[in-house]
Amino acid sequence: MRRRPGVSLDHFTFPFVLKACSRLQLGMHLQSVILKMGFGSDVYVQNALIGVYSGCGRVADALKVFEEMPEKDVVSWSSMIACFVDNASVTEALALFQQMQIDGSVKPDEVTLLSVASAISSIGAGGFGDVG
Repeated sequence: MRRRPGVSLDHFTFPFVLKACSRLQLGMHLQSVILKMGFGSDVYVQNALIGVYSGCGRVADALKVFEEMPEKDVVSWSSMIACFVDNASVTEALALFQQMQIDGSVKPDEVTLLSVASAISSIGAGGFGDVG
């Protein structure tokens, strides 16, 4: 696509490319291209990067993307919570959910709550009292 004249990449292109590449653990190499093309601060691209890093087990990199986001939407919060859950960082997932509630700028949706329920179930019913 990049080599074809008349074909332009936009902020919708990279999330799909990142998702495809994450299965092959190639998505991390695309970050430099994304930055060079000026899409590094796009919320859709950043959310996709969190997913790529999560899938590769690179929680610290996903968290860095999340923390540096100038604007976070419900997908951003949900993706980072799911990243923690998927990579056995349940305490961090629940702490981030609590931070989301305190922040109050974004309300959790069904996807967020499924990740939180997964976190709670992984530590047993006794962990529920620690949330919120």
